[in-house]
Amino acid sequence: MAPIVVIEVASFSCLHCRAFQAQVFPALRDRYIASGQVRWVMLNSAEDAVGGDGRIFLVGRCLWSERSFWPVAEFLFRIGNQPPDTLEPLLAENTDIDPDRLGSCLADPATRRLVEADLAEFRRLHVVGTPYFYVRRRRTSGEWEETEIAGYQSREYFGRVFDRLLRSP
Repeated sequence: MAPIVVIEVASFSCLHCRAFQAQVFPALRDRYIASGQVRWVMLNSAEDAVGGDGRIFLVGRCLWSERSFWPVAEFLFRIGNQPPDTLEPLLAENTDIDPDRLGSCLADPATRRLVEADLAEFRRLHVVGTPYFYVRRRRTSGEWEETEIAGYQSREYFGRVFDRLLRSP
C-alpha cells in the first residue's frame, strides 16, 4: 500500500478543481501515484446536494463502478461546470456510456446513499473552499502525520510536500 494518502475534497463544478485536475494532477499521477508512493482519493463536495452537483456525483458513482476512475473524473470535470439541465444531453453524447446501465444505477438507492455519505463527510470536515487536500502518512510509531493544503497549488508545491513526507521516519 502507498505510504502517502491524499484525500482531495473537490466539486466537479469548481473551476479551480477543474484547473487543478487538468494542469497539475497529471504530473502528480505520473510521478507519485503510478510509482505506488501515493494513493489518491476524491471526496465529493457540494453545498447544493440536490442540485446539479448532487446529480453529477450520482453519475460519477455509477460510471466509476464500470470504468477506471481517472478517465471518468476527467470527463465529469469537463462537463461539471455546465448548467444542471445540460447534464443529460452531455451524457447522451458520450458513446462510451450505456444509458440503460446508467439509468438503473441512478435509480438504485444504494448509489444515493454513497453520495450522501460523501457529502456528509464533506460537511463534517468544515472545508471552506475547494479544492482542499488532506495529505496523510503513517509514521513508524503508527500515528498519522497530516498536512492540509488549501486551494490550487503547483505540482512543485505538492512534490515538496510528498518528498518531505516520504523522507520522514
